[in-house]
Amino acid sequence: MENLEVTIQLPNLKLNRLKIKINLYNLEKIIFDLTRKIGQKLLKKLLQIIDDRLMTESERGSLYNQGKRLRYMMTTVP
Repeated sequence: MENLEVTIQLPNLKLNRLKIKINLYNLEKIIFDLTRKIGQKLLKKLLQIIDDRLMTESERGSLYNQGKRLRYMMTTVP
């Protein structure tokens, strides 16, 4: 199996101490939101890579091209 390298830019994390009271609950929520955003970006990028590879490397006639229009998927990464 070949290695796959994906680079994503992490979202900015700004903490405003006046608006957010720093406690364990809020820190957990911040980390959860950050990892969710990272997961969304990573999943989107990986699906695009897989789609591009299928388009270029699959045997002609084995797959049907549905086009590049917007689609929605239900995942565990909201």
